[in-house]
Amino acid sequence: SARAAEAKVQSSFDTQVAPQLEAGADAARTDALATTAQWGITVTQGGLHWATYKATCRRHGVFRINMNEALVAPIFKAVSTHWEKAFISGLAKTLGDLEAEVKAELGAFHPKLLAALAEASVPSASAAGLDSAAGCD
Repeated sequence: SARAAEAKVQSSFDTQVAPQLEAGADAARTDALATTAQWGITVTQGGLHWATYKATCRRHGVFRINMNEALVAPIFKAVSTHWEKAFISGLAKTLGDLEAEVKAELGAFHPKLLAALAEASVPSASAAGLDSAAGCD
């Protein structure tokens, strides 16, 4: 069911992604000062020109470099492979199972609907459009 699929997705996140997210956040916190210090050193030592630094700050951290990306890079690095395993690979099976279940439910519902419409004296010409709309051709 949809609730079971949702629970499985939540469980995958909680067990595979969340711990890595915490570890990545700790690494980002640890690396933040060293990362930002690199921007403030002299240009000859690899830092930013003062005007580039100013322009980047005025543009919310994005100009020639993206300060925001640099600060969160440890989080992305820690989470990316676990995210892929949990949601790209693992989610495909969960969604495939859900799709099969929904198709089966719709397949069982469609004949019942047609029978109920016939019982309610709905002209068969009106109900005939349901076959093509439901993809039951």
